[in-house]
Amino acid sequence: MRNALAAVALFALGALPANLAHAAFDDDGDVPPWMTERRIIGHYDLEPIENLRGSNLYDFARIVARMETRTGSGFCTASRLAPDLFLTNYHCFQVSPCNDVQFRMGYEKNLPPANQATFNCSEVLAKNLTLDYALFRVAPSAPDESTAAFPVATLSTADLRVGQPLMLASHPSARLKEVDRSATCTIRTAEWELTSERKTITHTCDTEGGSSGSPVLDRATGAVVALHWGGEDDHNFAIPINLIVDDLRAGIAFDDFAKLKLAP
Repeated sequence: MRNALAAVALFALGALPANLAHAAFDDDGDVPPWMTERRIIGHYDLEPIENLRGSNLYDFARIVARMETRTGSGFCTASRLAPDLFLTNYHCFQVSPCNDVQFRMGYEKNLPPANQATFNCSEVLAKNLTLDYALFRVAPSAPDESTAAFPVATLSTADLRVGQPLMLASHPSARLKEVDRSATCTIRTAEWELTSERKTITHTCDTEGGSSGSPVLDRATGAVVALHWGGEDDHNFAIPINLIVDDLRAGIAFDDFAKLKLAP
C-alpha cells in the first residue's frame, strides 16, 4: 500500500523524485481523489505554448514558471507576482524546502536556456492551507537581462461569473509550457464552497499532474482570477484570487503587498 501511494503522488505532481513524493504526502491513510484526478475535461485541449506566439495570449502566459528542485526536477507550476515574488500551491510548498526550490521562466521548446530565467527561493513569505497558496521570495540565479524580460501577473479582484472564458497555462506533468484556451475552458461555479478544507470554485480547463499552482487567467485581459489546485470527474478546482489577495493584504508587509499589480 505504501508503494502504491507513493506512485500516485508521483503521478499527480509530474516528474517528482520518489524521495520528494514521500516528503510531501503522508503514507498513512487514503490519498485524496483530487491528487490523482486533475482532469482532462472532455476533449483533450492542451497545446504547446508555441502555437500562440505573436498573440496576446502568448504574452499573458509569460508570467508562468515551472517549479523545480535545484537539480532541475519539475513538480509544480507557479506565476511571477513581482520581480522577487512567486505564487504556487500550499501543497507544492510541502514538497521541497526553500533552499532546494527554483522557478524557471521561459521553459518552452523554442526558447534556449540563454533566453530562460531561473530564480532561487530565499524565503517562504506567506502560506495558507485553506486557500492552498504559498508565496515565495526569490533571487535570480544569475542576474542578467533575461530576468527583466519576463512580466509580472495582474491579479483581478473582480467578481467571477459562470461561463467566463479562461485560459490556463501550466507545465503539465512537468513538461514544456502548455495551455488550454478552448471554448470549454470556463468558470463552472463562481461562488466558493469548502472542498477538502479549501475555499474552492470550479472550472473546466484541462490540467494534468504538475499543473498544481497554475494561474487561471481571464482570456480577455490575461489577469489572474484564480489559483488551480486539483480536480475530479467533470471539473477542476481553483481558489478565487481575490481571497488570496485579501489574505496577503492582512498577512505580509506593506512594502511587499505594494509590489502586487491589482486590477479592479
